[in-house]
Amino acid sequence: EQRPEGTRLLADAKAKKFDTVLIYKLDRLGREPRLILNAVKELEDLGAEAKSMTEPFDTSSPSGRFMLTILSGVAGLERENIIQRSVEGTNRLAREGAWLGGLVPFGYRVEGERRARRLVISEQPLPGTSLSEAHVIRLIYGLAGDEGKSCIAIAEHLNALGVPPAYVRDALGTTRGKRRKATAGIWRSGRVRNLLVSTAYRGMHQYGKRSVKPRELIERSVPAIVDVGQWDRAQQTLRRNWLFSRRSAKRQYLLRGLMKCA
Repeated sequence: EQRPEGTRLLADAKAKKFDTVLIYKLDRLGREPRLILNAVKELEDLGAEAKSMTEPFDTSSPSGRFMLTILSGVAGLERENIIQRSVEGTNRLAREGAWLGGLVPFGYRVEGERRARRLVISEQPLPGTSLSEAHVIRLIYGLAGDEGKSCIAIAEHLNALGVPPAYVRDALGTTRGKRRKATAGIWRSGRVRNLLVSTAYRGMHQYGKRSVKPRELIERSVPAIVDVGQWDRAQQTLRRNWLFSRRSAKRQYLLRGLMKCA
């Protein structure tokens, strides 16, 4: 009922346009046992019978309904096996370092085809500026780790330089309901923080972190743009700025931000 043709099928059955639904195999009707049994029951309630061209079952008898339950379980098992094999295959390619798609991290680009696709450091100049994406990443970590700048200050600095963010580079927008809305095309503190906490820039990319369903998190090596020491100093700056941020304060002190514990 969640697909257009499925909705039409139920509507036609309710209108008594047919009395039999002929399918090649039961797993063409659904891939989960519960959904298959519910679909057959709903069609029967509307006066239509489901028949398979390759599988013998007759829902008018107890043995036929039992056979329908078994075949539904087999269809569900086949679906789960396909999913498991697919996940195992993608995990194997991920461990080998292949780029399997998705948003390319700012500072990198993809080279190669199919299994040979890999992340490489992007040293190509950005449109309208002499800086490359890798230079921008090094600048961000330098401002945060070495100068102790906040994410807000870094975002303002990048906007002053006219550096286009990843959303402008990829011509992407933000989702507003079912429509896509163009972004302002400027750096914000949240985007800067996302770059600073990413382990990819110190040479360790995490695959599966954006997956909707729970799956194994795979760490694989990628070319590092900054060294581990600079990455750690940036994390210390983030932590220090968070501790002294007004949003993190549970109480308001007179000398907050003026006197700091060593």
